[in-house]
Amino acid sequence: MRYKVAIAIVTTIALAALLSGMLASFNFATHSGGWPGKIDREAMPEISPRSGLISIDYLKDATKDAGPGRLSSNWLDFIARGQSDNMTGQAGQDRQAEYLGLNYTPAGGAQYSLADLYYTGESYEGKRVYVAAADPGTSRVPDLIYLEEGGNLTRYTMADKPPVYAYTPYGAYNTNETVWFGLANDAGGSMELMNAAPYEIQKREGDRWVTVFTPVAAQVIVPMENGTFREWQWNQMLDDGTRAPFGEYRVVIADRYTTGFNISPDTPSVERSQQDFTRESVEERFISPPQAGALTTAYPPAPYSEQLRKDIVSEMLFKAWAQKLDPGSLETAINATGLLDDPDMLPCLAVRATYEGRPAWIVAFTYGGREATLSHVRYFVVGDDGGVIAGGPISV
Repeated sequence: MRYKVAIAIVTTIALAALLSGMLASFNFATHSGGWPGKIDREAMPEISPRSGLISIDYLKDATKDAGPGRLSSNWLDFIARGQSDNMTGQAGQDRQAEYLGLNYTPAGGAQYSLADLYYTGESYEGKRVYVAAADPGTSRVPDLIYLEEGGNLTRYTMADKPPVYAYTPYGAYNTNETVWFGLANDAGGSMELMNAAPYEIQKREGDRWVTVFTPVAAQVIVPMENGTFREWQWNQMLDDGTRAPFGEYRVVIADRYTTGFNISPDTPSVERSQQDFTRESVEERFISPPQAGALTTAYPPAPYSEQLRKDIVSEMLFKAWAQKLDPGSLETAINATGLLDDPDMLPCLAVRATYEGRPAWIVAFTYGGREATLSHVRYFVVGDDGGVIAGGPISV
């Protein structure tokens, strides 16, 4: 009997020592997998000044779609993935991509070809960023993006989407182009805005952000519930009455949420207008659009390469898609001009409006860029049936 007691005591001591060693070898405080109550603050991602408030749920992978018998498996996978990420370090960070200030992670190969995608005009670490109009979207910004390098496409899906975020439909606007932006409350609960336009526009000046425009707004409380959004627009006029110069900008909403954009000469403009145009008003509007001059100076003189012309058209279709317009009808209108194969022509502006009561696209091309002191604009008014209603050249 004494021998059995002695053996039991020795076994207990050995097991206690083994357990103590295992606990000592696991560093709970620095485990990057998000062990409950032991978050590694050094491993937390830096919040981008362009992406607004970021919410991080360290347990989402452990609880997502958890059914009977699945929680423990997901939990173990979550721990293993955290240990793997901790070992790979920077390599894990390199798998991330950023677009419009939001984070995206790889989601496998793309099921599309480049011909099925719209070029956003943006790039990430040298890879061009595309979107697909066919992808279902649940956000005010794309849920999926596609990065292209050497003709190969990789699909990325939005990761760690903030419950509340500021957004703009695209990252670059030409001069005189209306800047659109908004605030989306996807899952932030009930919230209130302190007035009808609680934002300011800031411009980067060196290493500082300088406020250049603050709107006059009705001082009323504006409620925002889950699943709602508010949008505003800016006509690029500054507080001093001058037009905004090219450069890097951001909008700050409710003193908390931010999104960034550029005003740049190398991007085409796509706009919607409530105006019912006539031939006289079209010529007055298009006789000297600043976008034409900007685009001409942004690129070498004509002839323009086929790739450049394709990129400009693709970016115009993307802007129409991002504004919830119909990119298919815009593509039809551009094709109806018959100018896509002309190396001296570059589309610079498309306006969705009505012409003498008929829905139409008004598409402008700039040409004659060989001479620095001379530029021309040619415009076309195209109905939704693809027929050219009006058009003509305008010399400037």
